[in-house]
Amino acid sequence: QPFVMAPLAVSAIFIAPQSWFAALALALTAFFVSTMVAHGELVRRRPASGHLTEFYLWMSVGGVLGGSFAGLAAPHMFNTVLEYPILLALCLVCRPGVFGRTAGTYLMYGALAAGMVALAALPGMFGIDMLNDYPQVRAIILVTLAGVMMLARSDAARLAFLFVGALGVNAMLSPATMAGSTHRSFFGVHRVAETPDGTFRLLFHGTTLHGAQRIRTPQGDVVREGPPTTYYAFGGPFDDVVRAARATHGGTLGKVGVVGLGAGSLACHRHAGETWRFYEIDPIVVDIARNPANFRFLSDCAPDAAIVVGDARLTLAREAKDTFDLLVIDAFSSDAIPVHLMTGEAMSLYVDRLAPGGMLMMHISNRNLELASVVEANARA
Repeated sequence: QPFVMAPLAVSAIFIAPQSWFAALALALTAFFVSTMVAHGELVRRRPASGHLTEFYLWMSVGGVLGGSFAGLAAPHMFNTVLEYPILLALCLVCRPGVFGRTAGTYLMYGALAAGMVALAALPGMFGIDMLNDYPQVRAIILVTLAGVMMLARSDAARLAFLFVGALGVNAMLSPATMAGSTHRSFFGVHRVAETPDGTFRLLFHGTTLHGAQRIRTPQGDVVREGPPTTYYAFGGPFDDVVRAARATHGGTLGKVGVVGLGAGSLACHRHAGETWRFYEIDPIVVDIARNPANFRFLSDCAPDAAIVVGDARLTLAREAKDTFDLLVIDAFSSDAIPVHLMTGEAMSLYVDRLAPGGMLMMHISNRNLELASVVEANARA
């Protein structure tokens, strides 16, 4: 277990994994090994057969408490996925030999971990970016920490505290490159941030950019009405499809439905006389997009646009048939499209809600999956 957990503690998996495959393999290996250690402890501590019913009852209670904490409490307590490193640290606490030491020993180990994190925070206090300016020094520090953890594996309590300290050191030496605010809901972590030069405000969901608005010129002048950017920009692919849809309806669309709100960029493609309605499953995203201090797309371009909160498969099903001249499916969870929005049944629902001559547009860009053939097959079916 130490030989797996030590590399995990000093890897960049908590900040920005460069290789999702390596990060996944390391995390699953650590999970498997830690699970086997915990099961071994359960077997070692099992009571006599006369007390097995109580033993299994308390095991089940532990499962309920852990699941409730991760699924219900953590999204309200933390604005990032802190329960994951907490879980990893607690896995090491389950190793034999952690308990039964003197209070002074635990205080000494705790002070050691706190001192490690404090030292790692010093470069940031002086404006030194270890992640970008001194990557080799940062790598040497983290690799050394991993080696120290492996050498200290014979003392389970010391290993657990070193692991916590290493997590903190990794976080201090890998600071977020953009200032901003973080919001978390059941559906993930959303981050509103500004680029280092202060010219753009960005919306991230997980590791994926979901909207950007220019807020200042390169000279530092405030931009009052920043047009949509990235793939939502005027003249971009979304704009091309909207123009094509308008051309088939005499230059003006009647009703337009957009599944997936994001930063609200698409609102600025609305023309006067058109009714645009957004469908968004995450109330946090609605709050972010509606707040002009974050993004002004909605407030500037469509302040009266209706936003329907809920799962689009359910909320669209309540709409009348032949409703939309244009229906845009632009829903992502980080880099993934929710699968239930891409099935044949979903496609039938979308087409059923299109008015005669209506157009369906689906956003399927993705780092890891080729989805064009899936959409084409469903469309043909």
